Amino acid sequence: MLLDDIKLANDTSSLSTIGLIEYWGRVHYTFATDDLRIPGEEVCRIFLGGKNVVSGMLNVKGNIEGERDWVDMSGLVENDQGTLLGYPLKDLTAQVNYELGHLTLEPFSLQLGGGQLSGKAEVLHGGGDSSYLMKGTLSDVNISSYQRTVNISSSLNGEFLLAGSGWNFGEIDADIELNFTSSTLGNIQFDNGECLMELKGRSAVISGLFLHKGESTLAASGEMEFDGSLDLDILSEAIRAEYFLPSLGYPQGFGEVATNIHFGGSFNSPVVFGD
Repeated sequence: MLLDDIKLANDTSSLSTIGLIEYWGRVHYTFATDDLRIPGEEVCRIFLGGKNVVSGMLNVKGNIEGERDWVDMSGLVENDQGTLLGYPLKDLTAQVNYELGHLTLEPFSLQLGGGQLSGKAEVLHGGGDSSYLMKGTLSDVNISSYQRTVNISSSLNGEFLLAGSGWNFGEIDADIELNFTSSTLGNIQFDNGECLMELKGRSAVISGLFLHKGESTLAASGEMEFDGSLDLDILSEAIRAEYFLPSLGYPQGFGEVATNIHFGGSFNSPVVFGD
């Protein structure tokens, strides 16, 4: 059966397509479309194992082929506005290919946290479980924690690598590698830095965070819970006071400071001790 310029719609989706439906013991279909609108919830159900990863309406231009129990797709996906894991998402553009449980987005770009995120991503899923690998660049990205318990003023630039499984906090198990160029974290400006972090359940385990400014280095390690609780050690040797005191709202200072500080309690009301 040949479909020529067919238009279908319901309350959430619309499709304008040219395609072919064949029957040889089971229905087989192929479509070429430039006007397919799919809710993010449907994308999660079909391609990501039913997880609440992305919301908002997605526009698809490309080719779709499938049968009752499988679907392949390739083309361009765009999203003007929605959410990604609960965070505001704008201007998503991705070249997408999906085949036999293997989803690739290469390249992709989106606005997240007031900045730009771009690169490539791969997702494998089967039996309701998903694993993923994403890598790319950050440009002026501001970070905050899940449900905004903690809001860390930042403007991050550099490269990222994310690999793991699970989408929602509570089930996520992923490793993150960050390499920063000139950025701001917690109102402190630094020249470059690197961070190794593991997201596990509802916590972030920082095995090594190093921020460099001039000849000074600030090092941190420990654990942060997504409810805002802290268990974090910060160590600096010969860090110049003028690098960070004005950023924290203190008068201009001079000289070198050595610190070994432990933060406990919660982010909004920390218990601080050290020397």
